[in-house]
Amino acid sequence: MGKILSYLSKAFIAVISLALMVGIGYFFLSSGQNAQVLPHSILVLDLQGNVHELATEQPFSLNMLGASPVQDTALHEVVAALKQAESDPLIDAVLLKLDKLDRAGIDSVRELGLALNRFKKTGKPVWAWATNFTQAQYAIAAHANEIYLHPMGSVGVKGLSSDRLYYGDLLQFFGVNIHVFKAGAYKSYPESFTQNAPSKEWLEAESAWLSDAWKSLRFDMEQSRGLMPSSIDRFIAQLPALVAKADGNMGQTALNANLIDGTKTFDETKKLLEEKLSKGQKNKYNYLSVYDYPLLNIPNGTEPVAVLVAEGEIHEGLSEPGIIGSETLVEEINSLKENP
Repeated sequence: MGKILSYLSKAFIAVISLALMVGIGYFFLSSGQNAQVLPHSILVLDLQGNVHELATEQPFSLNMLGASPVQDTALHEVVAALKQAESDPLIDAVLLKLDKLDRAGIDSVRELGLALNRFKKTGKPVWAWATNFTQAQYAIAAHANEIYLHPMGSVGVKGLSSDRLYYGDLLQFFGVNIHVFKAGAYKSYPESFTQNAPSKEWLEAESAWLSDAWKSLRFDMEQSRGLMPSSIDRFIAQLPALVAKADGNMGQTALNANLIDGTKTFDETKKLLEEKLSKGQKNKYNYLSVYDYPLLNIPNGTEPVAVLVAEGEIHEGLSEPGIIGSETLVEEINSLKENP
């Protein structure tokens, strides 16, 4: 039995070692490959996950164990790709395909919109397609020259809101006493632990910034689509009647409100885009993901400016995903100081 167990343990270790070697080799080979940019390429902004200043990387150990990769979107890399594509003769157009985009902050949406507007000024078109548009997805897509939606899809614009939970009664039930010392009526953070509903000060403060943020976001969408002021607010307020008028068809409802340019499947959208780009010529178009678009290095003779991104909550110690560690950030600043 001892010999058998010894043999099995050695065989198991050998198999694991071989798998690790194959995995490491595949990782380095695949990470070193860049997609080739062919003539008549269409840059596909198939944004995924959450939009961050810098994307959060999944630990190497999880990749080696076969975990599904967590793909987030780095805002600066997408903006840089659009900037490069403006003067890239191999890029004919941009196609937004945003179904896998989960979250994007208002500032990120605006930054992406400005980058898309700059790209359009070159005369190259920007198109957008989705199965369904969430509000964040539509706010980005609104900057496209043409927007298409799946025939069974919908556009989910609804305004901005916020919410929080209140534990006042629950904590008292368990005999937990909360003592709060604060300066000023608008210091509302402890309310969750002492009250059962929001104070009027919290409601006032939330309403103020949410109203301003919505006005800005709504204005950008309306201006980009060429809509009349406040038309999106009217669309939201009248949605039940508009859906009924379209016999329950959400895609037709969005089309009637001029939020989109048509209802088509993805293949139909690609075919129409290629027909408009080719102008009668028989061109073969290559669809290139923005994640595979190789960014060029800084040209010689330019003065590089380092962009040090600090995103997340500030804590002492080392940085982690979503956390700015003071020790890590100070070390990075000192490293940049010494870099000529």
